[in-house]
Amino acid sequence: MARRYGRKRYGSLRYILPAVVIVGVVVVLWLRDPREKNANTNNGDNQANQNQPHQKSPLVNNNNAAVNNLTSQTTQKTPLEKQSVGDDNKKIETPNDPFKISTQALEAFNRGKKACDSKQYLQTARYFSDAMRRGLTPEMEIQARNMLNEASNHWLFSPNIYKDDPFCTRYKLAEGEGLRSVQKKYNVPYKLIMSINNIEDETKIPAGINLKVVQGPFHCVVDRKRFLMSVYLGDLLVRTYRVGLGKPGRDTPTGEWLVTLKQFNPAWTDPDTHKRYEPDDPENPLGDHWISLKGIKGAAVGRTGFGIHGTIKKDEIGHAASRGCIRLFNGDVSELYDMLTPNQSRVYVHN
Repeated sequence: MARRYGRKRYGSLRYILPAVVIVGVVVVLWLRDPREKNANTNNGDNQANQNQPHQKSPLVNNNNAAVNNLTSQTTQKTPLEKQSVGDDNKKIETPNDPFKISTQALEAFNRGKKACDSKQYLQTARYFSDAMRRGLTPEMEIQARNMLNEASNHWLFSPNIYKDDPFCTRYKLAEGEGLRSVQKKYNVPYKLIMSINNIEDETKIPAGINLKVVQGPFHCVVDRKRFLMSVYLGDLLVRTYRVGLGKPGRDTPTGEWLVTLKQFNPAWTDPDTHKRYEPDDPENPLGDHWISLKGIKGAAVGRTGFGIHGTIKKDEIGHAASRGCIRLFNGDVSELYDMLTPNQSRVYVHN
């Protein structure tokens, strides 16, 4: 009895086991196919991504329509306002990695170098200013700032006027008209007009002369972290200066400042020691130029006694060593003095 029962039982298993195996294989294949399909799809996406240029690699040299069609987008917006170029309305952030930049920044930088090599100095200013806004590597930024300084010597601070220059034009001086009236029309100091046109004596300018004039005002951006001052005319970077700033505990306040007063060869009384320095005193810590500032936004609001001036301590430029004022080399502050317009020019201090 037991033998017949066992024979029947094991005989049935001969048919059941293959069926179970077949069903198991089908289930496994059914479960596996979607995975393989997804895996193949993902591999395709990865391959497609590998074929796309990395947007931050400095070695990529893709053409960008917005940069190719770059024309003057110069306005009198403040230099801290991010501005689009051409048809490119996407916000470009400065890369976190200092050794990688966007394709657009690289393209603008390369075009700036070509323009500078071919002595197209206004285009040089446009391309490099655009590249700076988009973010460059430290080494590229140094190159760009140096070439921007050189370009400005030609297109801005010389008697030359370049085609399609949105800031510079000719002005015919009327009978009895002086440069001080011209400066009010163009929001730039008359001293700058004299310098650009190689005029030594403002009282000996013949009527009817065609002067090169610049439409101002100029504005400044101070980077506290890097001790740099960038001077802008509209959205074009025209000068870079190294600065000294306030020492710890007397930091130069961040925010927006308005230029209110300029004094050449000023007298000054030290607020700490109450010692007075007279004009022409070689020991005067202010040097020969004083540019008074009024805080109007941010942490600068309500702060008084701050300004931009020269220094008798050249080794403190590039360091936090002042009582809070912005110090420049004497030659640099002399040049800046002739650019900034009281109640028009602004200074933006940020970290």
